[in-house]
Amino acid sequence: MQLTLDSKLIQHLETFPKIWIGLSGGLDSVVLLQLLCQYPALKIKISAIHIHHGLSPHANDWQHFCQHLCQYLGIAFETEKVCLKTRSNLEEQARLARYAVFEKKLSEGDALVLAHHLDDQIETFFLHALRGTGIDGLSAMPVVYPKKHYTIIRPFLSIPRQEILAFAKYHQWSWIEDESNQNTDFSRNFLRQEVLPLIASKWHNYRETLSHTIASCQEVSHYLNQHIEIQSPHLLVDDLLAVDDFTKALMIRKWFRWHGLRLPNRNIIQAIYEQLLFPKRPDHQAQIHWDGAFIMVYRKVLYLEKDDKHFFDSVWDEFPKDLHGVYAEKSSEGVSISSADKVEIRYRQGGEKFFWKGHHHSLKKLFQEWGVPPFLRQKVPLIYVNGELKAVAGFATLQEGGSDLYHFLLR
Repeated sequence: MQLTLDSKLIQHLETFPKIWIGLSGGLDSVVLLQLLCQYPALKIKISAIHIHHGLSPHANDWQHFCQHLCQYLGIAFETEKVCLKTRSNLEEQARLARYAVFEKKLSEGDALVLAHHLDDQIETFFLHALRGTGIDGLSAMPVVYPKKHYTIIRPFLSIPRQEILAFAKYHQWSWIEDESNQNTDFSRNFLRQEVLPLIASKWHNYRETLSHTIASCQEVSHYLNQHIEIQSPHLLVDDLLAVDDFTKALMIRKWFRWHGLRLPNRNIIQAIYEQLLFPKRPDHQAQIHWDGAFIMVYRKVLYLEKDDKHFFDSVWDEFPKDLHGVYAEKSSEGVSISSADKVEIRYRQGGEKFFWKGHHHSLKKLFQEWGVPPFLRQKVPLIYVNGELKAVAGFATLQEGGSDLYHFLLR
């Protein structure tokens, strides 16, 4: 019995320096891992990553299962435990936590291979339709999805779960069953257990039919997105005001996707119009929250920032290796740093002074001059050398004489 993957997709995977496989221990990811390991050119690049959510009493057993499977296959295995903040909206919290780990673990140019299959694709289509996420949402999941520094690839998207199950049984492979998959309080499980079987009883080929609908939506979405360029983490209010509402919505959705966020529904887009683009009180600093991020406007610029970023003062022990998104670039001008110096990254407490262009200035005043929004000032890394503020990463570096001069920038 064969489970055939797209040969062009396999060739594309061979171009990546490292391939990470999201391994939950469930049927789909276990089959995906063992199938890809049958390709020698891929196996030497594969590492499996398991996210321990800590939600099930069996979570430790699942981690051990995944670890033993990887030992048996002879591939690298990594695991990361995440802590979810509350018990509400667990589906979404778990998804955000997983992708936060992926963002941290994967390096520039890596591939992340996930085991979503055709049934998952159909469920995603329905969930997005019910949330009102527009044409991009109805496009569901792409097979290949480039993120900022890595690429997501889903080889099973055209394959029904039933075929994956039959293949696993034929080979007598083992996998774990997540008991939460039977809990219909979760939206996806409700669709899977209650709604889709009812649809299948009337429309037997609904998966194939809806996959054609999804493909058509993807074609339209691709065409529209080709005509809208988002190349900056920020949106200019004037650029949005210069176009019609249809184009505004497309720009905002593409901007969210640029940041790796779930596509906003019509209510969120309407809130951006009413509270940020056309506020009744221009002096009111409105915040709109969505998918673990907040959106604000400052000096006619829209900013989108993740809520879950935590900032801690740190000693830069491995200087000049990147730390907290800061990198030190050797330069003909900048701060002189030797191996004996203590380099630290700190964050604003208030009252800091910085020597800039021959004078001492309050950091607050400089931030105002540089146009840094108040809600971002606590997040700007400050570089201290032997206890003295020497640079504001991404904005200004003290100019000193001497050797081993560094300039500090943000990734």
